Amino acid sequence: MNQLKKILFQRSTTILAENRRENGNYIILICQMFLTFISLSLNNICLGHSFDGIQEKIHKKTICRINYNFSKTAAIVNPSCGSAVYINFKTKQTKVIIKDWPDVFAMWKTNDIAHLKGSCGTGCSQSIIFMAPTTSISCPIHEYRFENLSENEPPDFYNNDPLFIEPHKKTYACYAEENVIQIFQMPRKLLTTLNPPKGYYAESATIYHHQLVINYRDAKEKVKQITYKKINL
Repeated sequence: MNQLKKILFQRSTTILAENRRENGNYIILICQMFLTFISLSLNNICLGHSFDGIQEKIHKKTICRINYNFSKTAAIVNPSCGSAVYINFKTKQTKVIIKDWPDVFAMWKTNDIAHLKGSCGTGCSQSIIFMAPTTSISCPIHEYRFENLSENEPPDFYNNDPLFIEPHKKTYACYAEENVIQIFQMPRKLLTTLNPPKGYYAESATIYHHQLVINYRDAKEKVKQITYKKINL
């Protein structure tokens, strides 16, 4: 009876203890089947995203999508048409970046930094910055209103795409929830915060001659470009 106390599932422990008085062999069989089921389930989950499992899919060309980095020492793969997994061919390391994201695709910025994008429904897209081998960065969700910038109106489109990614200096910009723009040093060190002009939203941003340039647009499609000369990136 002392061995039965080591089983973590209390309901199973009670049932097995009661049945043991009737037939000890039956209890041992149930325990073996229970542990075998757990082992098989874990193996199926682990093998699907293991180095050997992904390599086998690549060789058999049964993988949904694969995006190699520039030196082809690593890749981000979609092994089951609904996930993104980082794989390093030198270290044999794998890392599940995201699950349940069928349309995800990766764009490598450097050998170690990638931008993952995909749809999350009508009028919605999602985005992740990945720093190999383990760090995932997400910006807050931002709502865009093309026809009306009023906060009382529902958004036309929403996403969490970074406004820019400067991979060599490891900086990026997010639209924060408070309708301000925040610039970070990767992974999450806040460098500065910017307020868009009233009535405008940031449409895009670039780094030009080491200075931040943001293109804004208002509800009437009027464009305003601002160069932040005091911000050198």
